Amino acid sequence: MSEETSANGRNRVLVVDDDPGQVRTLADCLDIEDLDAACCHSGQEALAVCQKEPLHVAIIDLRLPDMAGMELLHQLREINPEIQVIIHTGHATLESAMEAVNVEAFAYVEKMSDPQKLMNHVHNAFIQHFEKYSARLRQEIDDHIESERLLSLSNHELIERNKEMEAELLMAREIQQSLIPNHYPHFPQDQPETEAFLRFSHRYQPSSTLAGDFFFMVPVSNTRAGLFICDVMGHGVRAALITALLRGLIEEMKPLASKPHAFLDEINQGLYRIFSQVHTSIFVTSCYLVADILERKVVYANAGHPPPVLLRRSENRLLHLSALNDDPDIALGLAGDVDYTLQEIQVFKGDSLILYTDGAFEAQNPNGEQVGMKRFNEWILQNGDQPMPELLGNLMQSLEDYCGTNEFGDDVCLFGMDFVR
Repeated sequence: MSEETSANGRNRVLVVDDDPGQVRTLADCLDIEDLDAACCHSGQEALAVCQKEPLHVAIIDLRLPDMAGMELLHQLREINPEIQVIIHTGHATLESAMEAVNVEAFAYVEKMSDPQKLMNHVHNAFIQHFEKYSARLRQEIDDHIESERLLSLSNHELIERNKEMEAELLMAREIQQSLIPNHYPHFPQDQPETEAFLRFSHRYQPSSTLAGDFFFMVPVSNTRAGLFICDVMGHGVRAALITALLRGLIEEMKPLASKPHAFLDEINQGLYRIFSQVHTSIFVTSCYLVADILERKVVYANAGHPPPVLLRRSENRLLHLSALNDDPDIALGLAGDVDYTLQEIQVFKGDSLILYTDGAFEAQNPNGEQVGMKRFNEWILQNGDQPMPELLGNLMQSLEDYCGTNEFGDDVCLFGMDFVR
């Protein structure tokens, strides 16, 4: 049973008139037509009734004790825009009749006219209401079907676009992974590999499909090898694009590869020219060093990157290649005119160098506690008797054990070099 029907299943009509006799007469006429009356004697009473039940046909008098009939019509439509209102007045005038037409009253009937005429208007009002209701319902159904169709189409397009993006990201990841060396040259390059002085190894675990950490080995000469490592701010596509840009800059700057400070100077200027045109802050921390097997030394420059660690295996101790006064030069791309500081350290047979990104010591366990540099250094010393491939592998395993996962919050890059002779 709908709310506009009474308990006996008959449709109800709102009747509003301040004359009790008129209300009874209308109620009797409606009863004969198998309709029930919701009788009210004022505008406020009628509004209260319509707030409780959605009556769709109303017969209202123009003159009510608390408001004009036209005002009541407006307020009834605010409650129910589809209500059909029949003006029933004993004071018919041309002016009020025109007003009724203007406000789109369903009918304008004089009280002295044939009651059956009024009842015919009531029935027609119900017919019009249900026709409009049916039309609206059909339109809503059509709109819903169309929305479902468009949503289905939109979902299909989204699914297809996601597939395309996933394929593109996978391709980009494969391209990025291809930039990571899987084989390193030996030094001196004119000697058999069994006579190599330097051996290299790495472990790399990106935190997302596309990573912002990057490392590269630069053959400077027959007896000198350059090691470059960097960490681009952020992750994902933007960071990956910058690593690709860096690779191109490194190739351009190879003539300066023997001078780490000049090498970083030029890369920084190239990045700054590009980054300064972008309205968001972008920077790259980096360290570049050159190992010289003839002079038994490493020269290096640092651009805001965590300092490399020199493992002096003969003494089982670590030396950090920190900047002067432990104050590293600023990261790449933040300023255009930077003179990076050149430093050097002597190396001996059995020494090892480990370069790393901050993801290695900022990784967190399930309690939110970071690895920290102290623990990271302890892990290195615990594996001080291991060749570089095993040492780096054990470091990565320690990270996974500490974090309880092999999916870290940041990229983790470990890049090592052994001085085997």
